[in-house]
Amino acid sequence: MRENSKLKQLIIISMLIAIEMILTRFLCIQTPSLRISLGFIPMAVCGILYGPLWAGVAYAASDFLGASLLSPFPPFPGLTLSAFLTGSCWGFFLHKKDIPMSNRNISLKETIIPVLIIGLLINLCLDTYWLTLIQKAGAIGMLPTRILKVCITMPMQLILVPLVWNKLIKRASDLM
Repeated sequence: MRENSKLKQLIIISMLIAIEMILTRFLCIQTPSLRISLGFIPMAVCGILYGPLWAGVAYAASDFLGASLLSPFPPFPGLTLSAFLTGSCWGFFLHKKDIPMSNRNISLKETIIPVLIIGLLINLCLDTYWLTLIQKAGAIGMLPTRILKVCITMPMQLILVPLVWNKLIKRASDLM
């Protein structure tokens, strides 16, 4: 029985990784220093379902696979680390193992802290640093574009993570 639940978990995480790769690599707005996508949704769901470690590993795997298979540029360890930290952040703040999944609601209030940490610390600071190393460009020159990204993605995350979980994922999990 336990092996079956672990297999089910790995299958679901694999599907979430595949969905993240499609949303991030194909269904996005992208420039050399800016990418806006909905790829955060499956990784937030992974964090809610399985916690910080699994969500971090899933997001890092998705970043590495996406860069290796679907990008003209090789994977960059710093961005993979950022992906791991982002997934871990979703899981750390939104995973509640003591609450049954069918009773688990995600509120806008609960998403504020992870969205702030991901947006300001990881996306704005850490990712900007990694991009300055990759592109050999100055951080000050990149800041307007990076701030624009954060100003767009933070409200998207605040609204869409609770909406998708409460209206779609939670109802689908009730059927399984």
